[in-house]
Amino acid sequence: MKRYFFLMIVPLLLALWIMQCTQKSEYQLRVERELASGVRADSLFLGYHFGMSKKAFMDHSWQLNKEGVIAGYATIGHTFTELPHPALMEFFPEFDENGIVRMPVTMEYRGWAPWNEHLSPEVLMKDLVHLYESKYGERFDVMPNETTGDSVYVSIRGNRLIRVYKESVSEVMLEFSDLSTEAGS
Repeated sequence: MKRYFFLMIVPLLLALWIMQCTQKSEYQLRVERELASGVRADSLFLGYHFGMSKKAFMDHSWQLNKEGVIAGYATIGHTFTELPHPALMEFFPEFDENGIVRMPVTMEYRGWAPWNEHLSPEVLMKDLVHLYESKYGERFDVMPNETTGDSVYVSIRGNRLIRVYKESVSEVMLEFSDLSTEAGS
């Protein structure tokens, strides 16, 4: 009798284990649902967008530089004033053969210091989330960072993934990725 029980329970446990391993996370299901929606959300900021060629990016950046909006070349600096306090924004996109696929942006409130709690990265993260929720009408979900355990704010609309998380003691990472490309996913 024990032998038959063992022969029945082992395949059942094996089947449950296989189902658990192949089950998709809520995040993966949401990505698939958003990509299947057919919505294209390519706009980023300052006139940059997913799919912008390297030449178009350089030309646009050159024009913004001449206007005094940005500065730099290998990394581009910009004073971001759409938040409660001015923030330093540094960025440079990642390209594939189709143009911009990812835009990592580090941000820090100007005047940040350990004693200026109102300019901390935690406050900046919440301010960025509020800004992009009101700007794009997208909600952000809080998820754990798999490596650090810290909170990551995540928004997905169509092909555009926005992640906001603490990068360092003073900086926040604002990351835009095009999920419709291999590099963005």
